[in-house]
Amino acid sequence: MPAAPDPITAILLAVIFLTLTEILRALGAGQLLAPPQPRPRLKFDWAVFAAACTFIALPALLGLLFAGREISTDKSAAPPDHVDGAILTNFVIIAVLVAVIFARRKNRPADYGIDLRGWLAEIRFGGLGFLACLPFVVAIILLTSHWRQPDKQNMLLILLRDTQSEWTILKVVFAAVISAPLAEELLFRVSFQGPLETRLSQGWAISIPAFIFASVHGIYDALPLLPLALALGALYHLRRSYVAIVTAHALFNASFLVLALWQRDAAQALGQFCTP
Repeated sequence: MPAAPDPITAILLAVIFLTLTEILRALGAGQLLAPPQPRPRLKFDWAVFAAACTFIALPALLGLLFAGREISTDKSAAPPDHVDGAILTNFVIIAVLVAVIFARRKNRPADYGIDLRGWLAEIRFGGLGFLACLPFVVAIILLTSHWRQPDKQNMLLILLRDTQSEWTILKVVFAAVISAPLAEELLFRVSFQGPLETRLSQGWAISIPAFIFASVHGIYDALPLLPLALALGALYHLRRSYVAIVTAHALFNASFLVLALWQRDAAQALGQFCTP
């Protein structure tokens, strides 16, 4: 059995364990139900909203642009540099959206929840958001398991399963646990849901980004990810905290990476055991 994933699994498990332990400690000490940080009502900023809509629509536009060309749909053949592209794309999204928010000055970054005030309390609430959606996600995965063949998994999970490179494993973990939560929450909740809440009712402002977020992850992952997306939307509405939603998203991704790493190691150990 390769030893490379073991330290990574241990680190991911430690992060999950420490976060959940802090939730229990705060609950026992009566510190869990901290009030949200006082933030002024957001003003609708068309530039921030337009930037978010552009990034959300871009994959669909590129799909239409290259619809007539032959593109491989075999996820099992996904090259390791797919991870590099995903990480780069995430940081481009972060850089552009942060630049627009700062340049416009219609709302302060803190008004969107981009600050570290009360960060420990927000991490606790992020953990609670993760726990709240997890049973629903697991139930949907079990109910739809006959549709979810190994080759229909998320591309990063397929690459994690098939690769023998320690460096590729580290990049997959970085992409899933750090860059994706930072970029996707800044995009879907902060820059898209935030402005929507100034124009629509609470239910629509949460639901529209949630359904789009789930749908852009592909037909096989959309339904299981919907409870997560709704939980993240509700969490952002209640706390308006970038720290909280990034924490919940990162814990969710980390938990499924741990499962994928365990399955990978178990399969490789079984293969070695059965080899004559």
